[in-house]
Amino acid sequence: RLAPGDFRSFYCRAVTRRLRRDWKGALRDLDAALRLCPTASDCLNYRGYLRLELDRLNPAIEDYGRALEISPGHFDATHNRAVCLERKGDKAGALAGYSRALEIKPESAHAHCSRGNLRHLLGDLEGAIEDWATSLAITPSQPQLAYQRGLACLKLGRIDEAYCDFTRVTELDPRCADAYWGRAEVWRHRGSRADVRRNLEAALLLAPRRWHRRLAVKAELG
Repeated sequence: RLAPGDFRSFYCRAVTRRLRRDWKGALRDLDAALRLCPTASDCLNYRGYLRLELDRLNPAIEDYGRALEISPGHFDATHNRAVCLERKGDKAGALAGYSRALEIKPESAHAHCSRGNLRHLLGDLEGAIEDWATSLAITPSQPQLAYQRGLACLKLGRIDEAYCDFTRVTELDPRCADAYWGRAEVWRHRGSRADVRRNLEAALLLAPRRWHRRLAVKAELG
């Protein structure tokens, strides 16, 4: 049983309860902790995070807003508030939020990835590629992100960059068939039928049940 005035105990128990997926218990403990210390920005941020996980977006935004009033440079509250805004459809607000988060912590691979994903949704492929490249430079072991960047580069005709991204994926995740499909597209642009065949065959070895792709390969290779 917790002492009624022990803020830290309520907060720590909330963390434990969340890990056990006891959302209601965790929120009760955070409410109790904030009654004891209403200006605890980390606690407000954590309650916002729980509410975000439960898709309670408006209360989460309120918590993040209060945390930022107390600690304007709070990175997590800034980034996660932007996540809430994006889920609510406020793309402009979310983009501004991610950019503000990167002003606070420019070395965050996660924030660069978030802003890149949103820029991609908004049709800003150049901006998305730039953010994803920065994210990958900070944290190279992201095969899915390298694949997304490769596709975006391919759409813009940046063929050499696309090839490097798809090749990076094959190195990080050798069983990723999509990376070989991507490399086949690169070689199609470069006009090397033998390399198209080699990459398509590698892709089919990894994903033999993709019948629609099998038909495309048959049409390609004859």
